[in-house]
Amino acid sequence: MQFTVRPAQPEQADQILALLPRLADFQIPSRRQPKELWTGDSQLVHKWAEGNLPNSVFEVAVNSSEKIVGVAFATLRPEALSQTPSAHLEVLTVAKEAEGCGAARALVSAIEERVKELGAKSLTLNVFTNNERARGFYRHIGFDEELLRCIKDL
Repeated sequence: MQFTVRPAQPEQADQILALLPRLADFQIPSRRQPKELWTGDSQLVHKWAEGNLPNSVFEVAVNSSEKIVGVAFATLRPEALSQTPSAHLEVLTVAKEAEGCGAARALVSAIEERVKELGAKSLTLNVFTNNERARGFYRHIGFDEELLRCIKDL
């Protein structure tokens, strides 16, 4: 599949929102409902589209028909421990038909370039421990698994 990565435009919000359910396309933990995995991200997309999400970077991968086949977005914020300038990858997802064509790698690369230009010294992300495919991808492109979040139902 041929695609082009470029900055997203607010008028593409509906196409971006349509891709968010792909965030739950793995064996999610039994305590979670699929929609929980993208509800907060959906709110961020709406804020961005309305012009109310400063310090954010949105990139899309579009195919030759101008259909969005992937999206990545990050917010600039201090790194949690060192407080150095950083960015957090909020979302990375691609359409089923775009899997394996390099769109995810290209989207992350575009995000990295843009947030670095804006002063970020690192890029963080969250990933479920049982999402082995995503974890393998992130390790492959240079991310280090540093923290493990634990939860206990009460």
